[in-house]
Amino acid sequence: MLEATLEIGKKVKPEFERREKRTYDIFRAIEYKTQVVAGINYFIKVCQPEHLLES
Repeated sequence: MLEATLEIGKKVKPEFERREKRTYDIFRAIEYKTQVVAGINYFIKVCQPEHLLES
């Protein structure tokens, strides 16, 4: 399960960075769940400590 979570994080990082218009040094998926509908929706929880420092 952990390996699958990390692989999903690697796959979504480029799209997330493109949408946010910035890059992240640390971007680690720590949890995910799926929902099966007409396809599969992924809900991913990401550990991103830089965000906490900016608050």
